[in-house]
Order: sequence, then C-alpha cells, then structure tokens
Amino acid sequence: MDKNVMIVVEGDLFGHVLAREFASQGFDVCGVMSRGEEAIEHARREQPDTLLVDLLLDGELDGIETAHRIQKMHDTKVVFLQHRLSNTHQKKLKCIDNLTVLDKQDASPENIIEAAK
Repeated sequence: MDKNVMIVVEGDLFGHVLAREFASQGFDVCGVMSRGEEAIEHARREQPDTLLVDLLLDGELDGIETAHRIQKMHDTKVVFLQHRLSNTHQKKLKCIDNLTVLDKQDASPENIIEAAK
C-alpha cells in the first residue's frame, strides 16, 4: 500500500498501538506525536496522505486547528477521533475537507484503519 499516515493523538501509548496496527495493514506510518505544533512541522516534510488526529492534544493547538493548518499545506485526508463534541467544535470542523469523524469510545483499530483507506 502506498499510503502514508501521520498519527497525532493525546498519549504516546495509544499512538504507538495505532501505529503498529496501521503498519500491519501496509500503511507507512510517517510519524506519531501528541502536539499539534510538532505535527504541523512534521507534515511540512512528510506530506501525509492521511492524518489521524484527536480533538485533545498536548500543546497549544487542538486537533481541529492542527488538521486545518496541515490541509492548507497539503491535500490530506483527515480521520478525526472525538468524544462528545461541543457545538463550537462541530462548527469548527466545517473548515476541514475530506473528513471522517469517529467516536473515540466506539472506534476499533479496524474501523480507524478502514476510515483511513
């Protein structure tokens, strides 16, 4: 598979578990991080095909702003993990193109990988 994926989620353990799952399905995992600022710089170099991003991240930026800034640089599919989005967050998500939203509590690794294809 030619697709590369960048994983930006709160918590290193969850990110690395997902990275192993993606790699086992033929994805090239081009980065695992927990800070939006770091993800944006990394995306400049790697230009991921798919961005898996959580709403809550370490650092100044949330997942919505991180995804929006990355999409401004590169046409990237976004798989957004969330749990109970506020109305404000739902409105902010409208700035993201090529978006799939998954409920973090119900999403299995298989569902997440399928959404990234």
